[in-house]
Amino acid sequence: MKNLLLSVFILFSINIYSQDTIFLKNGTKIIPRGGVSKYNGRPLTEVGSDYISYALPNSSWSKSVKFKDLDYVVIGDKMLKTFELKYKDKPKRTKPLGHFVLIETGKYRLISITYSGSLIVPLVKNFVIDNDNTLVESANYIDGTTKNDAIKKQKVVELIKKYFSNIKEEMEFLDECILRNKSDDYSGISDYLNTHSYKKYN
Repeated sequence: MKNLLLSVFILFSINIYSQDTIFLKNGTKIIPRGGVSKYNGRPLTEVGSDYISYALPNSSWSKSVKFKDLDYVVIGDKMLKTFELKYKDKPKRTKPLGHFVLIETGKYRLISITYSGSLIVPLVKNFVIDNDNTLVESANYIDGTTKNDAIKKQKVVELIKKYFSNIKEEMEFLDECILRNKSDDYSGISDYLNTHSYKKYN
């Protein structure tokens, strides 16, 4: 997985504007400059495999923050946060990785991460974790169109319904995304994950 790049672009790219903010674990708050590079047309703020690169206002130089130093990033109505996931009955934690937080309740969080890099079709990993960052359950899929891909996408839908079925707003949005795609391969789950804003419920 080391050679995979983290592909967490919002609407195919991350573009952090003035209202968006990077928060570091040491309490530092960074407001990056929005827009794209005049040299290559890429967003000035991008997410890599273990870092976020950004440009400050009135500066043409790019800076970066390692995930180990990053707390979270507010990107419009979305939130990217770093987690050191823990496993039940295992003291070892994962290295800090950035995940989009989709749903947060008093008990569980749904987080998602997409890998591309050398992969022809992106790998989408989804986790339900508790408030101690311990992995409760996960479901992953390759964003392809094979029968096996459809089965794995269905498992992500079942995962969300298992832990968040009591949230009417979420179930309606999930069903809407699935129905909007009008197919039986559960491709709507990608629509759900990609367009989902950060939601916190009591």
